[in-house]
Amino acid sequence: MMPLRPRLSGRKRVAYIIVTQVGHFVAGVLTALCAVSYPLLSAFMFIIFIVYEVNEDWHLSDSAYRDILVYAVGIYVAAVILLLYPNILVARS
Repeated sequence: MMPLRPRLSGRKRVAYIIVTQVGHFVAGVLTALCAVSYPLLSAFMFIIFIVYEVNEDWHLSDSAYRDILVYAVGIYVAAVILLLYPNILVARS
């Protein structure tokens, strides 16, 4: 049976960490952007992400709080951008 996370070292490990953290950041941004038009979907995405990370931490003890922190930073960055530029998602014709 293949492990969920590959055992990496050196540059491959750093690249893996960067890619996964960028993925968590993008997930946070998408959750915040989705909240503008579909708030229930956004809440569902948030709950699913948190449940997944807590479950993963419980089983793998992989310090999921870091993943949740990067996800939250993505939400906050997108929220600030939406507050500063409220018409950014408006379709122009």
